[in-house]
Parts: sequence; structure tokens; C-alpha cells
Amino acid sequence: MILLKKLQILSFIGAMLLLNGCSKDDTPIFSTETFVNFEIPAGLNTIETHTFILEDVPLGIKSQLQAQSINEESIVRLLSSRGLVEARFDDIDWNFVFEVSVRVLDNADNTMSEEIFYQDPVPLDTNDEIRLFSNITNLKDILITDVATFEVKFRLRNFSPTNIDTRLTMSFVAFDSE
Repeated sequence: MILLKKLQILSFIGAMLLLNGCSKDDTPIFSTETFVNFEIPAGLNTIETHTFILEDVPLGIKSQLQAQSINEESIVRLLSSRGLVEARFDDIDWNFVFEVSVRVLDNADNTMSEEIFYQDPVPLDTNDEIRLFSNITNLKDILITDVATFEVKFRLRNFSPTNIDTRLTMSFVAFDSE
């Protein structure tokens, strides 16, 4: 009976903490979306991790700041929101992909990078697109420059079937509070 009472009290405290954490107003001050095209060649093997470097990708963050008269210093957090990999012209079944990782490289130091999107493992019923999960890393210091270099890594289940004209679509959101 005492154990049951303690469990009830702990459950109540846990629920209150969870609800208190969810009550915070976390509305973004703006969001921006960008895409970049690249080609995945036919016949990539299943042994290696295949890396594609996508340089000088415009992000549109500076134009969002100007359009909404927002000061750069008012941005506290800049987070990845949605990521999507899809073929531009062909109906491609992405089941041959085992995992995807997208990292942004720091413009000041290209040896530093942050993973911003991933899918591990890619579901077998993926069909014509791979929806990526976003990380919660604050990217303000890296992405505020408005042009970035991205590193996309693929590990495959099977050989890539054909040359694939690929589009990576990414969206980001900015917040003015922690």
C-alpha cells in the first residue's frame, strides 16, 4: 500500500513536470526552406559509405531577417526542421538505401560539422522519398552566414540501380527564446 502511494506521488510529480515543460510558447519567428540537387551515380556498392559534398548552398536566412525586420542578435536558436530526399524526375524506389545522414560543415572550420538530418535505418516501404528526422542541435553559429556546405552520406542495402538526379530539401526554423 505504501509502495502504491509512493508510485502515485511520483507519477503525479512526473506528469506535472512534463506538462510544465510543454506549456512554453515555442512559436518560431520565421522558417526558411532550401533545396540542392545532386546526382547519385549508378552502381554504388554496399560496402562503403558514399559521401556527397554540396557546397555554397544558399539558405535565405538573411533575406528572412530583412523581410521581417528582425535583428540577427534576436535569434537565440536556429534548428533544422524537415528534410526530404527524393528523385527529381524518375520514380525511384529508395529501398536500396540503408541509412542517410546530412551534416552541415562549419564555414570557419570545415573539420567541424553537425548532423542536422538522419534516417537510420531507412524503412523498407520508403517508396519514392526518404523523410529525414531532424536533430535538436542549435545551428545558429553555423547557418547565420546564409551560405553553407552540406555533407550527405548514404549507406546502401543494394547497389544503386541507375543514375539518380536527386533533390535534398531542407527547412529550418528560428526562435527568439530558449
